[in-house]
Amino acid sequence: MTQELTHYITLSENDVHSAQPKIRLSFRGSNELSRTTTYSIVCKFEREDNETDKPVIFEWKHQPPVFGPSGFRLLHRTKTGLEEVTDVEELPKLESKKTTDKLTITGYNNGLWQLAPGASKEFLVNLPPEYQKATLVGETYELLWAGGKIGLWDWGTIQDHIGQELAPRGEDDQLILPAGAHVSFKVIVQEPPWPGRDAYEAQYGYHLANVAEDHWRTVQRLDNPPPPKLIDASERNPDAPKLKVDVICPSKIIINQGTCPSVKVTYEGSPTNRPITFRTDVFDDFHNFPVYRQEDGKWVYHADNDDGCGGFRLVEDHNIVVNVGQDKRFVSLKPGESWTEGLSYVEHDTWGRLPDDKEVGDVYRILFCGDTVDWWDWGTKEEHEQTVIELDGSSTSVQVPKDNGGRPKLVLPSSEPVEFTLVEG
Repeated sequence: MTQELTHYITLSENDVHSAQPKIRLSFRGSNELSRTTTYSIVCKFEREDNETDKPVIFEWKHQPPVFGPSGFRLLHRTKTGLEEVTDVEELPKLESKKTTDKLTITGYNNGLWQLAPGASKEFLVNLPPEYQKATLVGETYELLWAGGKIGLWDWGTIQDHIGQELAPRGEDDQLILPAGAHVSFKVIVQEPPWPGRDAYEAQYGYHLANVAEDHWRTVQRLDNPPPPKLIDASERNPDAPKLKVDVICPSKIIINQGTCPSVKVTYEGSPTNRPITFRTDVFDDFHNFPVYRQEDGKWVYHADNDDGCGGFRLVEDHNIVVNVGQDKRFVSLKPGESWTEGLSYVEHDTWGRLPDDKEVGDVYRILFCGDTVDWWDWGTKEEHEQTVIELDGSSTSVQVPKDNGGRPKLVLPSSEPVEFTLVEG
């Protein structure tokens, strides 16, 4: 950290109590900021190893983001040095809980985190639109974590505290997140400009106009996206199980009528030929099933125009524990056996993923482009009755065990394409 940044630090490493868990807040972001789209910061809590191996829990809410002397500070790099951006509306500050405030632990508390020694957690924070609007095009800024205190924390896991109250710590025992993390960016104007920007902002305001422009630019990128990479069978690990994927789909589909294709996974064998159990989440991702249309004798990739930003999803801040032997998203196969299931993302209007200008007579093809299974192990589900893994709060990414416990990667190569024609009802 440069000397000019240290002037804006509130709490440093020297303020961390030796008896407390040592937690750092780091973050990264783009070196360019547009005033007309959302600027996201990827933050990370990192717990250092210390004298105790106990987990720690703490409350830290980042929505809305915390800005000000006790938290994130936005600094303008001028010819004479750094100047803090203060000409903005009042925003929530990171402050200690009042002594009378307590938190009852339910296991679903928003903003409650858990970290074991050496563990880390990532999350997104958006620069408040009030700060974006206060920046100047062409100028450079520094975003600095100045340090902050957390009043609600305790040793142990969230599970250990279910039904208990988490009481605020005294002023001298509050958890310190020391300063140090910072990112620099230059303010730019994105091209091409969004034609509807001025009218939308006049009606709905600056913040919602940024959100709408995010969507508009995403759609523009989706108009001509590159097709997904297909994974070849040669990329398999010879020490891992060998699985084959087929997409099953009727050859004729009535236009504008929902039809559900299926995926069939066959266990062809392995060096041990033992049964295996694996997680099936790769088949819940519709991006793994690209659709192509035949146009002038060529297959043209058509991306789904739904970018998934039509709503929001609440996620847990802590890991979710899943029992492998009891969760339906885990499947067991013996050599030669197959597992078949309809693709769960498929809905009305022929999956809702065909081009808007689709017509009767159009010919399409769909395939599985390939992916890597994020958790698998030898043995049947019955043998894994007591096996548990930990997923992140969105239930999409395996956090524990890391790297699948050291087992070789289970690569699923792409399938052969299947074709279908749109017909009248």
